[in-house]
Amino acid sequence: MVATMGEPLELTGDSLRLRIPVAAFATEANRAALADSLSTYFGTAFRVTFEVGKVETVTVAESIRQEREGARRALVEAFKNDPVVKEVIRLTGAEIDESSIRALTPEEEPRK
Repeated sequence: MVATMGEPLELTGDSLRLRIPVAAFATEANRAALADSLSTYFGTAFRVTFEVGKVETVTVAESIRQEREGARRALVEAFKNDPVVKEVIRLTGAEIDESSIRALTPEEEPRK
């Protein structure tokens, strides 16, 4: 998790210097866990250092949040523009509670 919130400042073949926005996440346990994960992934010992400060770029976490927000907006718009939904609104005067709109689970999908 800490890596998704951070801004890579320097990445070499065996080290990563990462700026993170929250000092509480700059723990030895988080540093060691990230170093272990990177060492396993790259197949070589990896050194990780943290720098606490303002993140200047879009992080992975922010990118994921933006992607989810965009998908949510698209889902709401698709629902609101569905001809059946429009007709129900026209006939009943109903209003849409956008917070109640969600994607169907695989079990709820219509069978083909």
